[in-house]
Amino acid sequence: MAFTKEADFEAALIKILSEHGWEKEVLHNYTEQQLVQNWADILYQNNRGIDRLNDYPLTEGEMQQVLEQIATLRTPLKLNGFINGKSVTITRDNPNDTQHFGKEVSLKIYDRRSKPLSDRPAAPIFQQVQAVERPSGRLDASDQRDARHPYRTEKERYSHQPGLQPD
Repeated sequence: MAFTKEADFEAALIKILSEHGWEKEVLHNYTEQQLVQNWADILYQNNRGIDRLNDYPLTEGEMQQVLEQIATLRTPLKLNGFINGKSVTITRDNPNDTQHFGKEVSLKIYDRRSKPLSDRPAAPIFQQVQAVERPSGRLDASDQRDARHPYRTEKERYSHQPGLQPD
């Protein structure tokens, strides 16, 4: 099937994904902050037990700890390893959780063996996001480099592919 409009392609893709286990509700025009809060809510739901979050939601500081760990991962392979590693460790800073305050807890992120929409902790939730709103004019330094020229040198461009080095 050929599409002449991007909106038609998006609608068809959303329909197909919804028919194959993805959430039917599409997150439209979310900001980055709203997407982070959405993920924090999911992490809370998957980890609210007494041995993890003890029924106290993640604070902004705790979610920032998760995001900082992600920021150190620079390759798709490392990011995939993080997600499929099933858990992340944070230090609780929610003063309401007196049992875990100041202590490390391990949060379940994702378990590929769990079935979507199941009652098991860290069951995959496949959400669809459409049209993420970004603050105007904001580019991280790494994004600026990638936008201008993704490789500093031709050697860097081919360094991961033996035998493809430029002359």
